Amino acid sequence: MAMSLWNPTKRNSVVLGLLSPRAMLTRWPSQWIGGALADSFEACVDVQRTALRDAGPAAFDVLIGSSWGGAVAAALIAEGAWTGPAVMLCPALSELRRHGAIEAIVDQIAALPAERKAQCLIVHGDADETIP
Repeated sequence: MAMSLWNPTKRNSVVLGLLSPRAMLTRWPSQWIGGALADSFEACVDVQRTALRDAGPAAFDVLIGSSWGGAVAAALIAEGAWTGPAVMLCPALSELRRHGAIEAIVDQIAALPAERKAQCLIVHGDADETIP
């Protein structure tokens, strides 16, 4: 996904988003971090959405994502870009929620029919210090 929190050489890095003119000119300083996270997240979702679309629905059996990738998987499920089985390992939903970048996704997943939710496995421990 070409994502990194701090590596500005990654196309979808959060720090690169912080340094962009868009971040500095269209947002209040108090919104810079949350906005950069949201921009990076949406860019990563777009990368994966495009990969799924270009490969076709029969190309993959299971969608698996961990941490940031788990949150990206949740977004793809919520918008209907992925309708098959999924495993999300410690999805970074709470971290994104803290910055206001995930509310709609959480609501959309909560509203999925039971048979759709049954295809999704979320693995997360309460001792995870990075993603609570």
